[in-house]
Amino acid sequence: MFAKKFLTSEPSQNSTVVDTILKISVGILTYERVSMLKRTLNLLLPYLTATDLPVSLLILDNGSSIDVLSQVEVLATAARASLLTRDWTLIPSDDLSVRDQRISAGFATLAKGLLETDCTHAVLIEDDWDCIGPLMLEPLTMILDAQPYLGQIRLRSCAYDNSLTGYSTRNFVTGEPISFGIEYGIRVCKVTEADMHWTNNPSIVRRDALAILTKGFQSELEMMQAFHCRYPRNAQLRPGVFRHSGLVRRRPDLEAAGMFGLTAGVR
Repeated sequence: MFAKKFLTSEPSQNSTVVDTILKISVGILTYERVSMLKRTLNLLLPYLTATDLPVSLLILDNGSSIDVLSQVEVLATAARASLLTRDWTLIPSDDLSVRDQRISAGFATLAKGLLETDCTHAVLIEDDWDCIGPLMLEPLTMILDAQPYLGQIRLRSCAYDNSLTGYSTRNFVTGEPISFGIEYGIRVCKVTEADMHWTNNPSIVRRDALAILTKGFQSELEMMQAFHCRYPRNAQLRPGVFRHSGLVRRRPDLEAAGMFGLTAGVR
């Protein structure tokens, strides 16, 4: 069981809300997957256009081939998105450590690009996540701003069942079981606070949190550790509004450390 706290537009005594105009930027990382990017955009755009908030879209191509990049340019133009590209083409690799480093470098570059916009908050996703429900951007930003010690709100649909697809019940930085706490709610939007580590995507963060991601990390775990130093507590949207549509990326390092297939249970 966990406590529940329903927020309104009036902050509590222990929370801080800055009176500012909300501007949301959505950043998408893509590499060599035009069909998946197209699917992601097709499912995401209707929900973005349905919001009354100012929302901009930024796509980072993380080193795709020239042929693929030309197709990404077409998709970006059709979606009215800004497009960032790398100065080089990356040869596809099956080496998990190489892929991990490239993804981390890609998110660092994407975060830098988002910081060049005037966004107050940012949504981060890769090109293989299906948006399956309303994003509820306004209440999500209100919850983040009212609880400044929260670094990110995870937007993925998670069972937390210790599977590769349902996600682990362990904090990857501390190795300890995740402990879920207070539930915050604004209207139909509800998130649960927990001592969870950073996860690349999909999530929503405040502008200040983006600066942490811009560093030159060699792996996602290094990024998690740096984020954990500043934000040891994050939150999970319940239910999540993104579902993974791509291949499951195995993590032998985390599996060997016992982060999956455990018996510890959570709600």
